[in-house]
Amino acid sequence: MKILKIRLKNINSLYNEWTIDFTHPEFTSNSIFLITGQTGAGKSTILDAISLALYGRTPRLGKISKNNNELMSRNTDECFSEVTFETQKGLYKALWWQKRTKELQHPKRELQEVKENKIIETGTNKVEEKIIELTGMTYDQFTRSILLAQGDFASFLKANYDERSAILEQITGTQIYSEVSIMVYEKRKTEREQLSLIKKELETLRILSPEEEGELRLQQDSYTLREKICNEELEKLSERFNAKKKEKDISIEIKMLEKNLLDINKKLSDGNQQKLKLEKAKEARSIYPEYKELKNLEDSLKDISRSLEKKEDEEKGLSKDLENLKKSLEEIKLKTQKFIEKKGKIEPLINEAKTIDLNIQNLNKQEEIYKKLVNEVSKKKREILSQSDLTKQRIERIKREIKAFNLDLLENAYLEKLKDILPDLKSFLEMIKDLEVRLLSTEKILSSKEKEEESLTLEVQREYEKLDQKTREKESIELEITSIQKDIENLLSYKDINEIKKALDREKTKKPYLEILESIDLDIKERYAEFESLTTERERLEREREQKEYEKKLIEDFLEANKKKFEELKLLKDFEKTREILEEGRPCPVCGSTHHPYKQMDNTLIDYSLIEEYNNKSENIKKLKDDISEISTKISLQENKLQNNAIQIKRLLSAKNESLKKIEGIEKKFDYHVNITALNTEIEKNEIEINNLASLIERYEALENNINKKNKELLSLKEDISSLKNIINSKEQKLNIIKAEVSNLQATREELNSQKHSQEKNISCILQKIGIKTVYPKEINNLYLDLKKRYEEFLKVKEFHIKYHSDLENEEKNLNKLQFDLENIEEEIKKYQEEFNKITSDIKNLEEKRYKTLRNYDTDLCEKKLREIKEGLEKRLQDNQSALNNLENTRSFLNGEIENTKKKKLEMEELYKLKKYEFESLLREHNFIDIENFEASLISDEEIAIISKELKAIEIERELLDSKVSEKRRELEQIKELIGKNNQTLEETFKDLEFQREKVKNIRENIGMLKQKLSANNEVKEKYNKLIKEIEMKEKNLKKYDILYDLIGSSDGKKFRSFAQEITFDILIKHANRHLKRISDRYILTKDKKERLCFSVIDNYQAGEIRSTKNLSGGESFIVSLALALGLSSMSSKNVRVDSLFLDEGFGTLDEETLETALNAISNLNQENKTIGIISHLTYIQERIATQIKVISKPGGKSIIVGPGVSKS
Repeated sequence: MKILKIRLKNINSLYNEWTIDFTHPEFTSNSIFLITGQTGAGKSTILDAISLALYGRTPRLGKISKNNNELMSRNTDECFSEVTFETQKGLYKALWWQKRTKELQHPKRELQEVKENKIIETGTNKVEEKIIELTGMTYDQFTRSILLAQGDFASFLKANYDERSAILEQITGTQIYSEVSIMVYEKRKTEREQLSLIKKELETLRILSPEEEGELRLQQDSYTLREKICNEELEKLSERFNAKKKEKDISIEIKMLEKNLLDINKKLSDGNQQKLKLEKAKEARSIYPEYKELKNLEDSLKDISRSLEKKEDEEKGLSKDLENLKKSLEEIKLKTQKFIEKKGKIEPLINEAKTIDLNIQNLNKQEEIYKKLVNEVSKKKREILSQSDLTKQRIERIKREIKAFNLDLLENAYLEKLKDILPDLKSFLEMIKDLEVRLLSTEKILSSKEKEEESLTLEVQREYEKLDQKTREKESIELEITSIQKDIENLLSYKDINEIKKALDREKTKKPYLEILESIDLDIKERYAEFESLTTERERLEREREQKEYEKKLIEDFLEANKKKFEELKLLKDFEKTREILEEGRPCPVCGSTHHPYKQMDNTLIDYSLIEEYNNKSENIKKLKDDISEISTKISLQENKLQNNAIQIKRLLSAKNESLKKIEGIEKKFDYHVNITALNTEIEKNEIEINNLASLIERYEALENNINKKNKELLSLKEDISSLKNIINSKEQKLNIIKAEVSNLQATREELNSQKHSQEKNISCILQKIGIKTVYPKEINNLYLDLKKRYEEFLKVKEFHIKYHSDLENEEKNLNKLQFDLENIEEEIKKYQEEFNKITSDIKNLEEKRYKTLRNYDTDLCEKKLREIKEGLEKRLQDNQSALNNLENTRSFLNGEIENTKKKKLEMEELYKLKKYEFESLLREHNFIDIENFEASLISDEEIAIISKELKAIEIERELLDSKVSEKRRELEQIKELIGKNNQTLEETFKDLEFQREKVKNIRENIGMLKQKLSANNEVKEKYNKLIKEIEMKEKNLKKYDILYDLIGSSDGKKFRSFAQEITFDILIKHANRHLKRISDRYILTKDKKERLCFSVIDNYQAGEIRSTKNLSGGESFIVSLALALGLSSMSSKNVRVDSLFLDEGFGTLDEETLETALNAISNLNQENKTIGIISHLTYIQERIATQIKVISKPGGKSIIVGPGVSKS
């Protein structure tokens, strides 16, 4: 990172806007430059501006906010700071500014990308985050590697272990090692916990034995067989229920259709009235053209009458308007004549007034000019008088000041001696101040350590109390575990829980077989009852078939006996009509004979009763055959049902035998007997035994869970106790270290106090030279500041004394000049006033004459008004004459129209009477009473179409309903034949169906439960195998983390971080020694062998003696601090390139030789392309460094900046 330009405004003593451009050739050619000036002039303000623009805070004041801004220059309403800087990522410009409107506003910040001239971030926090991202440095890193401000220069050297560790971590990025160490610890802990959880989960899994799994599969097969039998019965019941339901639905539908048919017939009777209406409408439509003609004639007659009335009204209005218009025309002519006479008198007066107005206007312009001249000269006179009074006052004040300065210089002549004393006094004061800072720091650290010692002692006591509490809790839980174990022994009566679980499994295994056996017995009873019912029905049908066969045989015998006779009689009957048409002599159509002896044969020879009986018997035999066939079909159906019933009984008996065998197998296997003949009692016993055993196991598992919970608590307490012991050991070790540190700090405090007393004696010797014999240590600094202030004021008084003499001479010259200018101006005022008065008098005379001529009227407005009145009168006269002519023409035309209309109306009335008489005759011919009766019969084509359509739709609907009723009756007969003689109601059939469905549902639930158990067992097996593999993988992975934990893992990240920081600390010492060697060959930095991250110094001039950095003098501390600061700037774990360095003070404690060496070392940084700025007021450094930025104090607490690259806006 490199600072290229600073721009600031109204910060501390630097009023107005200033720019410092570090790209100026002098800065690029010289690697080192000096910022110099008097104390308090504003040298450090330049560094404040840099940190303010980048981070919104300064090393001296911290963060700047709305409530805290001591940077803004007094009596200004805004301040800002802008820094242009370059990093490896590009060129950027950071801006911070704040305004004051009555009170301070919130600070604003923005960050700009220079090349693209684009603002990339705004807002206080966002800008700071982006700058940290671009530069790779936080504020603390920045102030320790680039901007070493007052009081912070030796911060790293004086820091304790924790502070140094944090500084190294921030600047070099070693916090990643802490994160890795903590991550290893956390990951190992997580892996161990996960492995423990998996093992516990594995212990909770229970897999069925092969015998238990086999029993479940046997139960599943048995229930599957029962499901198949019940499903067949369910299908039959469902078919019967659907047929019954359909029968009921069709009966209801037939009733609904019959009701609809009645409604349709009613509609048809109502439709007769509509038919009559249609016929009447047709009659009316036949004479409608004549009616239309009469109506048109009547309408035309009405229109002519209305038109005539309208025209007559219009003619009366026109006559009245004509009279009014003639009167108005006469009035306008009279007004026009009077206006012409009045206009001739007014026009001469207007012309005279216009001439007077022009003269007054010219005189007003002259009056304004002279008035302005008088005012301007009078203003100059007042200004000169005011300046003259002020000059006189200044002369008097300067004389008083000169008199006072003479007395002051005479009284304070002794202050001339302070010129030589003050630099030495300041040097000793700075040494004391440095010692006080170090002493205060030591006191703070000592106080902190003592408090830490006291706090740690209390913490150790508290940890011991916690350890006692945890130990008591552990003993209490152990007693609870022992008590629960006794409860388990009493509950089980010293039996094995696995045996009890096996007994429960036996009872559960037997339960479904007992239920199946009970269900099968019930089904067998139902099938036997159904078998008896089917057998009885089949016997009844066989008896009925035998009866029908017997009746059939009797009829067949009768038909066989009378067949021949019936055929002869039938033939005679068939030729009866043929005989009636025979004529003698004409051939017979049958035999061709022309003689017909049988034509007159008697009909009594034909036995009609025999023919009828024979026909009836033939019909009966057909019916009997159909009945026999139907009964045979029913018998076949009954036989099929009997066969199916027998098969089902056989299947049920087989299923019962299977269940008995399985129960017998269970009894033999477990040596447990079941009374098969008393199934209900056995099922109840089984249910009670299952409940008792399940309750026992449930209580056992509750106690077992309680023991597991207590064991977990006990394990947790043991871990807590172990952890507390480790914490106590760690804290006791830390307490011993702190006690040693407290002892060392007390020794350091005594040494610093001794050095401070020595410097105070030196100051007392200097002060005795100017007559100050006794000074208390606390007053030394105030005394120095007071002497310095008095000396500065003495010098200012001398400067002002000389300046006031010069000012007095200049003011007296100015007073003489003002007196001369005043005399000239008074003559000019008199001359201009006389001219102004003369013009004012002339204007007044002309205004009086103007008022007499035309008063205050405007001439242009008068002329315009006359013009408008004349034009208006002429236009009204012309318009009225034109309107009069038009009205007369219109009335003449309208009278002609009225006469024509009257003639036309008479002709139309005669024609209407004739047509009306003819139409009334036509109405009587078509049976209409009058015109009203005719009009009532008229209906539209649409209405006729609608009525016809409705009548046709009713006919079609009736035919459809007839067809549907017949179809539904046939369908009902078919369903009744299908149902047969089953007398069950629909509700009874539905109950049977629901009972069978519930039965099937229960069987399926049992099958589902068994399948779920088997499926769950398979899932447990898969989970068991999966957990075994997962445990193997976790144990393998945990071994890796155990190795890593032993090497670098720790809960606070300290193990790996400390290792990395030791290496970083070694690298820092190498960098610092490289810079220290360039400054002085006397000192070499080395690691302290006793304390971590601590320095010692090898003094080559003292035979290689190893010294503590706490015992270094001020100059020695500066040299070591400078080397460390340069070393820290050279290091960066985030690849931050540091190309700018600013050092604020710190050189005053060095002797001339060491100072020269330090400056040479800093100059050598030019080889690394670094730009270094030093802030100092030392004369030697000013002579040594050529490139300088000077901050010069001015009166009123303001300062200016002078130097290369500096400009003021």
